[in-house]
Amino acid sequence: MNTTMKSKTIAVLAPVTVALALGGCSAQEEAGPDERKSALRAQAALDASRENKQQVQDAELKLIRRCMVQKGFTVFPADGGTSAPPAERSYGSPSLETAKKIGYGLDPRRASDDKTTPADSDAAFDALPNSRKAAHTLAMYGPDDEQVTYEFGSGKVSIGKTGCMADVRRELYGDLKTYLRLHWIITNTVNSDTGKSVAKDEGVKNALESWSSCMDKARHSGVDAPDDAREKASKDYEGLGPGDEKALDKAQVREIDIAVDDATCAQSSKLNQSLSSARAEAAAKVLSEHESEIIAWRDLMSKASGNAQRLLRKSS
Repeated sequence: MNTTMKSKTIAVLAPVTVALALGGCSAQEEAGPDERKSALRAQAALDASRENKQQVQDAELKLIRRCMVQKGFTVFPADGGTSAPPAERSYGSPSLETAKKIGYGLDPRRASDDKTTPADSDAAFDALPNSRKAAHTLAMYGPDDEQVTYEFGSGKVSIGKTGCMADVRRELYGDLKTYLRLHWIITNTVNSDTGKSVAKDEGVKNALESWSSCMDKARHSGVDAPDDAREKASKDYEGLGPGDEKALDKAQVREIDIAVDDATCAQSSKLNQSLSSARAEAAAKVLSEHESEIIAWRDLMSKASGNAQRLLRKSS
């Protein structure tokens, strides 16, 4: 993205995906019956919200783009501030079957061709005068000094109070501060709190040590967790363009090699099983703690889905 296109939106992280264990052992203190019931209600609310979330996001992209076009903007950067959120990442190591086929799925040639229209390119946007780029940013996000902010103790997140993005989100979700608070809790706090608990689990620590030792024997030194292995594989693609077929083929072979060793070591160390068990126990506690916010998010997504259909019909 060109530096003049300053995104003020909150980061869209991987959707919350958890599975509640109804039995089994964990080094953590197991959740009690009431806590599990609360967690199951929260999980059901999360599942329900997902049914509406993608539909709402798709409508949001269309409505924001329509707003910008109405303001006279027909050339957009490749992401345009209205791109779809990144795909959800897997948790832990890939399955051996997946690793053998596509590695981690990092090969840029796997990306869909139809994500943007011909006018949606950084080159086309970069060719615009700086004054036009600045006007585009202002129309999309509003001025820097007009922000809606949610503070969460260790920091804060903000989105524009005016501009096409804010106007559309206000029509979809209502009060922007409520949307911002719930969005942050659902997409960040729940995952973050769960992850912190998982990292403390003794079973996970032992499995990671075994996994790392196995990877070292497979000539992949310096990787302490599956994220490190993915990062190592991704570096081979850096700087490669779509025309660098031989280099891309070589990078893909290397990626699959790392991913297969990752998956093999995960099997021998039982890493994914340890992660799933620990994450389930941690999730039960975290989901229970945030049940009210998760239910409010479900209701917000349900309302936004209805608003989205109304707005699309109105503007079609």
